[in-house]
Amino acid sequence: MTTYKNKKQLDKSAISYELIIPKDELQKAYDSAAAEAIKTVKIEGFRPGKAPKAMAEKHLNREKVYNDALNSILPELVQDLVRRENLTPLVTPKLKLLSGKEGEDWSIEVIIVQRPAVKLPDLKKLVSKAKSQLKKEDITQDTDSDEEKNRKQSLLLNAILDQLVKGSAVEISQYLIEDEYEKRLANLLDEVHKLGLTIEKYAASKQLTVEDLKSRIKEDLTSSYALEFLFDEIGEKNKIIVEQKDLETLYTSVEDEKKADELKKNAYMYAGLLRRQKILDFLVAL
Repeated sequence: MTTYKNKKQLDKSAISYELIIPKDELQKAYDSAAAEAIKTVKIEGFRPGKAPKAMAEKHLNREKVYNDALNSILPELVQDLVRRENLTPLVTPKLKLLSGKEGEDWSIEVIIVQRPAVKLPDLKKLVSKAKSQLKKEDITQDTDSDEEKNRKQSLLLNAILDQLVKGSAVEISQYLIEDEYEKRLANLLDEVHKLGLTIEKYAASKQLTVEDLKSRIKEDLTSSYALEFLFDEIGEKNKIIVEQKDLETLYTSVEDEKKADELKKNAYMYAGLLRRQKILDFLVAL
């Protein structure tokens, strides 16, 4: 039977466990994966899957078969861990092979990231402080043009969000942002190479070091995640929801039927955007 040990609290919202898979359980999964792999093995003189088992096994990529075996059993094992420990993973659990020798029990590290605790400040005081930091000419006037009103609204929102992040308590786990960080860094490197630059020269052009550049990516991600959790908390505490009529209003505002159909297909995403806008409107109105 698979067991779990060495529970560690990595930070306020990330926990790791060591999952021990008995050799017999792993062998059973391996045999099943090997049987499937043999069906596609090509050996001269035989149709695929028709070669003698002993001969076909010699042509198997054992590492791939073991990977297939693990992939077949790990989802259920991780779900069992989640149920036993009463966890609520925020993202797909991270897995790392710690030890895996044939004929022995295997050890897998499982890292679970859960939703962080969020502590909000007094929102009315926060918004009042944000407004007080704006210049008098940056406060919206009735006589402003639509363009000017939008500019000033943007200034106000930025001031409010800045105060919200600074005045709230929410710890973002490094394990939550690391995957997205790697993707953004890889994309940046691709763009830099397309420009014919090295990452060092690109950073220097921004008057930064490479480490500064990497730190900014992590800081941006951390702020984005923090705002996401803060918005959720504000929405839940103030019962800010998106109703079907809100979505219907959005659909009918689009004259192109194809675009309206696209909106309906992605209703969940647009409901999230509408809720965020409602939360921003709520903050500005405080």
